[in-house]
Amino acid sequence: MAKAAKLGRRVSSHDHITAFQEVTEVRRTYGEVDYLIRVEVADSDAYERFQGEQMYALSAVRRIVPHPTMKFTKSP
Repeated sequence: MAKAAKLGRRVSSHDHITAFQEVTEVRRTYGEVDYLIRVEVADSDAYERFQGEQMYALSAVRRIVPHPTMKFTKSP
C-alpha cells in the first residue's frame, strides 16, 4: 500500500526521514507544505504505527496530512 504524506513545516531532520525503509520518495515542494513523502507499508495499521512511532517522534514534524491512494493508473 502506498501513501503520501505532507508535512506542515520544514523538516530539519531530512536525513532521518530519508533513512526510514518505508519512505520511497521525498520531494521538496512550494506552497503551504514543505515536503511530499511517499511511504510504502503493508496496510493502514502499519501506516498508523509508522506515523506515530517514527514520523511524530521527530521534533520538527508538526503536522502530517495523509493522502492514501486507491491504485496506480500509470507508473514509471
